[in-house]
Amino acid sequence: MTSVWFGGGAAKYGGDALHTLLLFALVLLVAPRLTPLKDDGVALAVSWGVAFLQLSDLSPELSRHSTAAAA
Repeated sequence: MTSVWFGGGAAKYGGDALHTLLLFALVLLVAPRLTPLKDDGVALAVSWGVAFLQLSDLSPELSRHSTAAAA
């Protein structure tokens, strides 16, 4: 949705920030007793993990064998 109003880098970084904030909200729901610093760390680590997995050869390989990706 951000690419409609913003182009290029703004859309990319806006999407990354939204993804990390959604992960942060999920961490808060799953483990509400964590400290804010730990919540931030978990959300950031998961976000970076997803980004690095997308850069690896694993993502295209899984897409080739996925029936949902073929549809």
